[in-house]
Amino acid sequence: PFCGVPLAESWSIEELNRCIRNGGKGLKLHPVREKKSLLEGRNSKSLKNILKVAAGNFPVLIHLNFLNKKELESFFDIVRSEPKAKVIAAHGLGPNIEALKSAPKNLYIEISGLTMAPKIAGPFFVEMWRQFGINKVLMGSDWPIFHPAEHLHLLHEYPLTSNEKELILYRNAADLFKIEQTTSAVE
Repeated sequence: PFCGVPLAESWSIEELNRCIRNGGKGLKLHPVREKKSLLEGRNSKSLKNILKVAAGNFPVLIHLNFLNKKELESFFDIVRSEPKAKVIAAHGLGPNIEALKSAPKNLYIEISGLTMAPKIAGPFFVEMWRQFGINKVLMGSDWPIFHPAEHLHLLHEYPLTSNEKELILYRNAADLFKIEQTTSAVE
């Protein structure tokens, strides 16, 4: 399971450590829902501390206000400051997808929300993902807002190779979350 903690509460790190001890596979942060900005020193310091603890333990998925370019720059600086942390940006950075060109090396993206963009944007998205590194793109659904089948259908319409689809749909997440592929007894 993924655990969730508030970004900047006095007990956030304690709860994160409890999640790690109890077998959590990742952490979800949602500063937007908490109405917290990384442009505030307390919040950015807290994210740095969370990434220090999570580094080497499990990935951190974060949903930011990607409409604010200064917030995005602050986010990138924080992620770069903890190069051993594996950080996943929700919704592929939203409307700032071109910022992937300058993204930190330890950043991944999950691509839920594709159905919000015009279908014609698919080739542009694919090109941005390839420049960023298709091996760091993860399928996401944003369930229960969207049904996973909606994203799956749209992804199959994008100009991706079958290998790229397999990476996005399974292999990238399997590598990131250290999920071993088992061979079926039925071949």
